[in-house]
Amino acid sequence: MCVNNGIPWVSFCISTYKRANLLELQLQSLLKQTFQNFEIIISDNDPEGSGKEALRYINDTRVKYLINEVNLGMVKSFNKSLSNAKGQYVVMITDDDPVYPEMLQTLYDLTLKYPGYGMYQGGCETLCYSSKIAKVMRSKVGLNSCLSSELDYEEVKIFDAEDFPYYFFKGKLGALLLWSTAIIKRDILIANGGMPDYGTEYFTDHAFIVVNGSAQGIVYINKSLGYQAIHGQNFGFNELKNVTKYTSTPEAFSNWVEDRLKTRADWKVLKNDMHDFVGRAMVEFSLFIKKSLDVFNIKNEQFDEARKDVFKKSFLKKWRFKYFVLSKFPITFQYLISIKQKYF
Repeated sequence: MCVNNGIPWVSFCISTYKRANLLELQLQSLLKQTFQNFEIIISDNDPEGSGKEALRYINDTRVKYLINEVNLGMVKSFNKSLSNAKGQYVVMITDDDPVYPEMLQTLYDLTLKYPGYGMYQGGCETLCYSSKIAKVMRSKVGLNSCLSSELDYEEVKIFDAEDFPYYFFKGKLGALLLWSTAIIKRDILIANGGMPDYGTEYFTDHAFIVVNGSAQGIVYINKSLGYQAIHGQNFGFNELKNVTKYTSTPEAFSNWVEDRLKTRADWKVLKNDMHDFVGRAMVEFSLFIKKSLDVFNIKNEQFDEARKDVFKKSFLKKWRFKYFVLSKFPITFQYLISIKQKYF
């Protein structure tokens, strides 16, 4: 199916680097979409073009493969694929997070039923491949739902541009939102600078969703349209020793989001919600790093000092105690939360 003089309805934009096996599986998955009006733009960060191996059995003119002369890094590589996209909508997707065959059809149907919004988003799951990874993620081996418990299964929730960031910062849309299970109008994404490029890849998914969803609103369906594959080769696991990126994340994220949302009349109130969101996220992120280092027996003496520096930041100081309790007494903390929810 093609419309608008052969222009694809959506562009899948992929960044990859020396993972031809994962890229091949991803391409095979995307080509099984029940809605077929799309193109796939691959930006390969390997100057030797190792990703080309993934296309050996694929003969489809909708797949476009670009080799970068140097390794641009994940974010700039994503933006390279975006600059070559022609679709009305864009899906930013990694080479290892598959989406389900009905993903595009589901979101296309939402655009017909609820026209005029800038972003259409589905829920997701995580897939933990090993017991060690499941332990780090505090999940189980296999699929784990990240759907919102505030909504029924397959319930559709519409957020206008004013309301969406409040819901997002308060965590009302599930444990995780993947950019790969969302379509966004290409002009909105380009106007906001594409994939967030603020010196660290951490939290770029959060920045991406909250800023672009706040442009023209979002239609969300509480149904898993794909999953995040957690296999140990993920960026977060590979960058565990990068203390500099860890310490720069809170301010880099906050500044990038503020630059794009500060013209809102309610920014002063929303900024407080954003800082609380960053506080919760940094507690979870710090616990993830600590757990990963412990489970995989990795020594990193710099991390404790870096964590202390992070929670000295003015808008993060109040989160130090929560990190301490969760890291030392997680069972007690969860018990206290359950008591609070039950009686208060």
